[in-house]
Amino acid sequence: MPLYHKPIDLGDLTELREVALRLFAEQTEPSLKFKYYTFATPENKLILEEILIPKLKKVMRHPLDMYRIVWGHVPPMSNLGIHIDTPPSGHVTSTPNLNIPLKNCKGGITRWWNGKYKLIERGPEYANKGSGRTVIEWEDGPYVDEEYRLNEPIWMNANVPHSAENVTTNPRILLSLKFSAEFTIEDA
Repeated sequence: MPLYHKPIDLGDLTELREVALRLFAEQTEPSLKFKYYTFATPENKLILEEILIPKLKKVMRHPLDMYRIVWGHVPPMSNLGIHIDTPPSGHVTSTPNLNIPLKNCKGGITRWWNGKYKLIERGPEYANKGSGRTVIEWEDGPYVDEEYRLNEPIWMNANVPHSAENVTTNPRILLSLKFSAEFTIEDA
């Protein structure tokens, strides 16, 4: 079975959680907000990097080149369907996301899916539109390969089919860091 997630110890996250949740609540730029995720503005990205980079320097072996910080949010009692995270280039890479739980993440279930599929890449007009540039066309499956409840920071393989479900009556919010350097979850 492939490695889908790997814990990472970032130490005390109290300040990060407080700042990240405040910035999330304050960020109202409609072009950056979608049903299941919100992009950090350049200003907010810098604020978060000031807190994150010292923590990451202690544990990362790869360059700290975060190209995007995203708040993932799944509304109460809802499901973010099966998808693959697509970087701005539109081409899926092997680099994992670093996901940090902020609020109500124990009430969410991440599932990784298996089966035979092919990826259909759509044009750049689909980038950052909430539906993504990469569409999964299933030939056989999908079948649940693994389930996980996010209760600690993890490296997450978001480059394979996965979904997120919130089984509670409160929103689930996490911070997802996306890196430019090419590395695998095994090397993280």
